[in-house]
Amino acid sequence: MFVMATGSGATPHILQPGDSGRIPVYYLGLKQPWNFSDRTVEFELGVLVGESAEQVALGESSSSVADDPIDWPALKEEMRPEWMPADAWDAIWENFTEQVGSTWGDYASMLRDNMWYLFRLNPSYMHIMYMQPIIGLFVPLGEDPDPLAILQSRDAGMLTAFEILQASAALGPYSILTGDVDAYSPAPGMPLSFTRTYGQSIDSRYMLGPLGRGWTHNWDIRAQVLSDGDVIVHGPNGADRYFTKEGASYTASPGDYGILTKSGSYRLTEQDGTVWQFRAENLLDYVEDTNGNRITAGYESGRLTSLSHSNGDQLLLDYNEHGRISHITDPRGPEPDDDHVTIFDYDGSGEYLLTVTAPGSRTTTYAYETAGTLQQRHALLSVEYPDATHDYFVYDSHGRLSETHRDGGAEAVTYSYGSAGTVTVEDAVENQAVLYYDKGGQLARVRNIGIHDAWGGSWFWHDSNYQLTSLIGPNQEQYGYSYDDKGNLVGIENPERHDTDFTYEPSLNSLTGFTDARGNGIEYDYDASGNLISMTYEDGTVESFSYDSTGNVISWTNRCGNTTIYGYNAAGQMTSKDYDTTPGLTDYEYQYDDAGNLISATGPEGTTAMTYDPDTDWMTRIDYPGGQFFTFEYDNAGQRTKRTDQDGNVVNYLYDSVGRLDQITDTSDALIVDYEYDEVGQLSRKTLSNGVYASYEYDNGGQLLHLVNYDPGDMVVSRFDYTYDASGYCTSMTTLDGIYTYGYDQLGQLITVAHPNGHIVEYVYDAVGNRVEVIDDGVVTEYATNDMNQYTDVGGVIYAYDDDGNMISKTEGSVTTTYEYNAEKRLIGVTAPTDTWTYTYDALGNRIASTHNGVATNYIIDPIGIGNVAAEYDDGGNLIARYLMQ
Repeated sequence: MFVMATGSGATPHILQPGDSGRIPVYYLGLKQPWNFSDRTVEFELGVLVGESAEQVALGESSSSVADDPIDWPALKEEMRPEWMPADAWDAIWENFTEQVGSTWGDYASMLRDNMWYLFRLNPSYMHIMYMQPIIGLFVPLGEDPDPLAILQSRDAGMLTAFEILQASAALGPYSILTGDVDAYSPAPGMPLSFTRTYGQSIDSRYMLGPLGRGWTHNWDIRAQVLSDGDVIVHGPNGADRYFTKEGASYTASPGDYGILTKSGSYRLTEQDGTVWQFRAENLLDYVEDTNGNRITAGYESGRLTSLSHSNGDQLLLDYNEHGRISHITDPRGPEPDDDHVTIFDYDGSGEYLLTVTAPGSRTTTYAYETAGTLQQRHALLSVEYPDATHDYFVYDSHGRLSETHRDGGAEAVTYSYGSAGTVTVEDAVENQAVLYYDKGGQLARVRNIGIHDAWGGSWFWHDSNYQLTSLIGPNQEQYGYSYDDKGNLVGIENPERHDTDFTYEPSLNSLTGFTDARGNGIEYDYDASGNLISMTYEDGTVESFSYDSTGNVISWTNRCGNTTIYGYNAAGQMTSKDYDTTPGLTDYEYQYDDAGNLISATGPEGTTAMTYDPDTDWMTRIDYPGGQFFTFEYDNAGQRTKRTDQDGNVVNYLYDSVGRLDQITDTSDALIVDYEYDEVGQLSRKTLSNGVYASYEYDNGGQLLHLVNYDPGDMVVSRFDYTYDASGYCTSMTTLDGIYTYGYDQLGQLITVAHPNGHIVEYVYDAVGNRVEVIDDGVVTEYATNDMNQYTDVGGVIYAYDDDGNMISKTEGSVTTTYEYNAEKRLIGVTAPTDTWTYTYDALGNRIASTHNGVATNYIIDPIGIGNVAAEYDDGGNLIARYLMQ
C-alpha cells in the first residue's frame, strides 16, 4: 500500500505535530503453499521521499526506492491514450518525462508539488485527506509494484494526469488560435454552417484530419469504441466525451449530462433534447433538435461529402488526392454561377493547409513549423489575412505558446509557465497577469501583478462535475452556485447572502421558474418540444407564444392582450409582422435574396432597400424611403473604407498596418479625426480636425487612468483622473474642479458619492438591488417598489405602469406626464402639460422620426454603424445635421 501523508495543516505535504492516521490492511488469505502453523504476516514499511533518496525500514530489510529509476520506455506505450496518435504522444511523453524526472523520488516530488499547488487553489480538491492512501495499491512482500498501476491508480493517477495536461501544452488563455466560418446558410432551428478552427495544444496540432494538421471543423464528430467497450465521442478541437460501458448502458464522465445509448448504432441525447445519431460505422449520421429540424451528413468512402438541412438546403464538400477538403460549395441559386465556393490549398505532402480562398478572391494564408523540436512541430506560425495584415505565434522548446504579436511586433504578448499549472501573461508595456489552472484545465484564479487586493485576485472554485461553485473577487466578495443532479443551476447566493432560486422541468431541463431574494419571480411553461409557450409574472399577467412545426414563433400575445402574428420563409427568416391593433393591414414585410441577405424591409413609412456584393455578401448600398441613400466600399478584410451619400458627401476610413482605424477623412480628404494607439493597442490619442485632441492612459488592468482634453494650443481644457479598487470599480475621479470619491457595497452597487464641495450622497438598496433610500446631505428620499420590482413612489413622485410593464404615467404634485407604447413596447408618444412628443420606427426597429410640438425631425440610420444616426432632416427634406464619426 503506497500512502502519501498529506498532513492536516495549511501546507498539505507537511505533517503537523499530533498528526496521525490509521489505515487498515485486510488480508484475504496466505499464498500457497499453505502453512497453517505460520500465523505471522510479514510486511515492510518504508518512507519514499523525493529530497533525500532514503527509505527507512522497520524490520530486517531496507532498499533505496527513491533512487530507483523509472523505466519510462517500458511504460510509454501502455500509458498512451488509445485515441491519441503515436507521433503526438512522442512529443507529449518527452515533455512529461522531462518534467517528472527519472526516479521514483522525482515522481514523488511531482505528486507533492501538484498536490500542494491544487490544494492552494482550492482546499476542497484535497479529497486526499491526511494519512489516507494516495495510490491505494497493495503489493505483497518481496514483490515489486507494477509501475503502471502506481501511475494510473486513484489520486496519483489524477495528479499524473494533471502533469500530462501540462506536458501537452493545453494550459493557457487560448484553446483555439484561429478559425473562420467558411460557409453559412440560415435555416429553421439550426443554421447550416461550416466552421473551421486550429487548436493550441500539442495533441490537437498533431491531429491529421480532413483539413490537414491541427485543423478541425464543427462536423468532425464521430464515435470510437475502445478495447474495453468504453466509447469516446470525438468533437472538434479535442472536445472529446467519454462514456464508460456498464453492462448494456453507458455512464458519462463527471460534468457531462448527455445520455449515450446503443440500438444497432450509437445515439447521444443532450439535456435539451438535441439528438446526435451515429451510423453503424460510428460516423455522425444526423443531428436533430426537438422540433424535428435535422442536418444529415452524407459520406463517400468514409469522407463527409454533404450536409443537408431538412429545409432542403445543402453544403457540398470535395476532396483532393490526399483526402483533404478542397472545395466547399454553398448552392445558392438555380445556376452554377450562383454557387459560393470556398477553395482550400495544401502543401505537396497534403499535411498543411496553406491557403483558403473565400468567394470574392479573398485569400487567407497560413504558415507552420515543419522542423524545430518534436513539441514545436506542426505549430501554426502565422496567419496572413486578405488585407495583408498578420497574426504571429511563437513557441518555446516545449511547444507552449510563448508570444503572440501583430505586424512589426505590434501588441506583443508573452507567455511563461510555472512548474505546476500557472501561466504568466505579459503585454508590451510589462503589465502582468498570472493565470492558475486546476486539475481539469479550468481557470481557477487570476492575479493581476501590480494591483493589490485583499484576496490575491479572483478565484473560481469548481466541483467534481467541473461546475463553478464559488467565485471570490479581489475584495473577498463571494458568490455561491448550486446545481441539481442534472447540472442545472438551481441557486445563486450573492455576497450579501441573498439568494436567487431556479427550477426546471425534468424532460428537457427547461427553466420553469425563478424566485428572487424578495420572493418575486416568473414562471415558464413549455410545449412538448420545449418551446416556451407562456410566462406568468408575479402580478398574475401572462405573456404567451405559439409556434409552427419547425419552432418559429408565429404569434406573440403580450401582457396587455395585444397579439403580433409572424410569417417565415423556408430558411426560417421572418417575412411579415402583423399587429392585431391594425386589422386588415400587414404592418411589416421583409424580403431576402438567395444568400439569405435582407434586401427590403417595408412598413408604413415606406421601403428600405439593401444591395450586396454577390461574392462577399457585404452591403454596398442602402436606399431609404425619403430618397436618401448610402453606398459603401470595403477593403479585403471587410472593413469599411468609404461611405458616400446621395449628395456626393464622402466619409473615408483609413487603417494602420495592423488593421486599426487610423483616420477618418471627408470628401476632399481633409481630416475629420485621427486615432493613435499605445503599444498594447489601446487608444492613446484622438485628434479632431480643428486641432482639439484628447490623450488617454491606462493602468495594468487596461482601465482608463487619465483622460485629458486639450485645445489646439496644448492648453488643458478638461481632465479626468481615475482610481480603482481591486475589483475594478472607480473609487475616485479628479477633475479641474476637485476630487469626487465613490464607495461600493460587496455587490458593486454605488453606495456613496462625495463631491469636491463636501456634498455627500448615499444610496441604500433592497435585497435585489432596488433603491430604498437616497440620502442627499442628510435629506432622505424614499423609494417604494411593487412585486415587479418597479418603482411606484420616489419621494412623492408617483409612477404607474401598464400590464406589459411599461411606465405610462409620472405624477409629480399636480403635474402628470403620460407615455404611450406600441405592441413591441417601443415608446411612441409622450404628453406633458405643455409639450408633446411622438416617435416613429421603421421595419427594422430603428427610431426614424421624432416630432416635438408638431415639428418633425427625421433620422437616417447607418446600418453598418449598428444603429448610429448618420444624418437628420426636417419634414421638407432639408438637411439639419450630418454625423461623420461613427
